[in-house]
Amino acid sequence: MIFGKKYEKLLKVIYIDLTTSIHEIETLLKKLQFMHTKEKILSINRPGEGNMNVVIRVITNQRSFILKQSRPFVQKYPEIKAPIERITVEKVFFEAIKNESINNYFPEVLLYDEQEKLIIQEDIVNSNDMIELYDNKILRKGDLIKVVKILKGVHSTNINMDYPLNLELRKLNYEHIFIIPFLKENIVESEIKSISNSIINDIELLNTVKIASKRYLEKGDCLLHGDYYPGSWLKNDNDEIFIIDPEFSFVGLKEFDIGVLCAHLIMITGKLTYIDTVVNSYARAMDIKLMSQFTGIEIIRRILGVAKLPMTRSIKEKKNLLDIARRLII
Repeated sequence: MIFGKKYEKLLKVIYIDLTTSIHEIETLLKKLQFMHTKEKILSINRPGEGNMNVVIRVITNQRSFILKQSRPFVQKYPEIKAPIERITVEKVFFEAIKNESINNYFPEVLLYDEQEKLIIQEDIVNSNDMIELYDNKILRKGDLIKVVKILKGVHSTNINMDYPLNLELRKLNYEHIFIIPFLKENIVESEIKSISNSIINDIELLNTVKIASKRYLEKGDCLLHGDYYPGSWLKNDNDEIFIIDPEFSFVGLKEFDIGVLCAHLIMITGKLTYIDTVVNSYARAMDIKLMSQFTGIEIIRRILGVAKLPMTRSIKEKKNLLDIARRLII
């Protein structure tokens, strides 16, 4: 069936998802003049966990590719409204890096359709996201150097002054990073309630978070990925790394992207030393204090906020991570 019919009439968008028939998807792709002669869809599946958008892998008798379509809400949390234009931001991001050396680390855009809010991308075959790092609790040094190198390349991209502000999606992210995790009504495990309370009642910490949140909304001078964590990293059978999902992209402060990266390295390993490794590998001037604050805030967000990670951590480990986060912020 077609998904989201109450929006379809208003926006004239043909919504698809995994319940959509192969015939309907073929019809849409033929309408977009994307299907090759004698090409037939054999199957569709979900290539990974898509939080923001519908993501479908299409396998035909000639090739495979990825369909990605945005909705007026978050795909994983339909009760949360989100700007449908985020797919356009992703398209503009890919255009911005097209002539950069890091372009090979991103899937190729095969088609973009504004009306259908749809991007068709190259399928990075035999690859999986790197979410398993949270369970493995280790990141190979070579992989770490590569993801830092790619991020540095993104930040070095030459951008036009009219790059999308992506303000509506940033405001949504702002709520989930800087506001919701610090609310007293948050429901958390009883065993970490005391440290959670100590965080949300710490006036100095909250003031620091407030100042950092304003910096997040600033227009900086670097192209950012905006959601640089293992769910946005792919690795194939040849140990090659690729980056996906730049719909949160905007022109901002590099310290935010780096802080998010460091936060997830700490949550994977429990080790603060990864901050030094990232800073040394990145090898460009940055505001270490601000980056550290973003790191601590991202850790708190992922433990106390809505967008929790698929990781198993003991109460002792969670307390340790929250203590690290608090020290990084203050």
